Amino acid sequence: MADSRHSAGLPGMFWTLAAFALLSFICGEGWRTARLAAARAGDANRELSFRLSSLEQDMGALRRESDEYKVRAEKAISALEKQIARTANINHGPQAELAEQTGPFAVPQGEIRWIDPVSRRVWINLGEADGVKPRTTFGIGSKDRTRVHDWKVEMAVGPHNLKGAIEVTRILEEHLSEARILKEFVEHPIAKGDPIYSPTWRQAQGERFSIAGIVDLDGDGRDDRELLTKIVAAAGGRIDNDVDGDGILHVNGKIAIDGTPEITEATKFIVIGQIPEVKDGDGPQTVHGLYELSRRRMELEAAARVRGIRVISLADFLKYLGHTPNPSGNKSSERKSPRAKTFSGGSGLPSPYRK
Repeated sequence: MADSRHSAGLPGMFWTLAAFALLSFICGEGWRTARLAAARAGDANRELSFRLSSLEQDMGALRRESDEYKVRAEKAISALEKQIARTANINHGPQAELAEQTGPFAVPQGEIRWIDPVSRRVWINLGEADGVKPRTTFGIGSKDRTRVHDWKVEMAVGPHNLKGAIEVTRILEEHLSEARILKEFVEHPIAKGDPIYSPTWRQAQGERFSIAGIVDLDGDGRDDRELLTKIVAAAGGRIDNDVDGDGILHVNGKIAIDGTPEITEATKFIVIGQIPEVKDGDGPQTVHGLYELSRRRMELEAAARVRGIRVISLADFLKYLGHTPNPSGNKSSERKSPRAKTFSGGSGLPSPYRK
């Protein structure tokens, strides 16, 4: 009977041992899985810590670079401010002198010898030997508005000091030419002995000019750049830098490949034409062209300040050239002289002449 009880308890013990073995196996696998997960988590934490450390190093380097750039920028700004101050001091004297004058002034290139008020012609003491050419234009100053500077007699050539303008029509002798009166102001009639001057003509060589903006000579809203180039060339001058309405820079008639203007000591004026503003509805190409035009204008003006070159408006430049677009409604300042006297003879020389 005892053996039977013993035999009956063996299956229960077997199952107990089997259950224990299975439980131990399951617990062991869980422990190994937990260890692997912990190891992976540790690796991830170490990688994250390394990345954070690298980012902190990069941020430190960027901060140092930013501080260095700030120091360099402050030094550059300080240097530019000093340069501007020096330039301002250099220009202060001439600017103050010009502000007190009615000028500017220039050495006369010739003078009026005779006048025919009926045919509105004059004769000047410049001719073939002087290199003057037909279509050359001159502004007429006043013999009463002169000064002596550096042992030279100079005439006032500002727009408000000119009495009129003439254009050479015929070359008569070595030092004699005929010209037609383009403009004569009522309050300042042209007289014998009045000095003449043109910024675009010189006996030895022509002057150079730089132009930026739209060149509208007759007020029709169109660019007359080609005509202005011909007028300047007829007087023996030339345009060295030309920024058209699209902001494209031309140097000596060709598009500048490197985009750099050539402002030299030979450049007499920087002439600023019309600079349009960006309007609503302008396309990207138009906006870009106007931006380039404004940028080029500032570039030329900056170069002019450094070299002491005068910057003038297109209107003033045209007055210097003696060009008269004669727009409608602006004829009140022109007239024919009431002191009409006749000239005789077919040689091209006046007789008698008006004083």
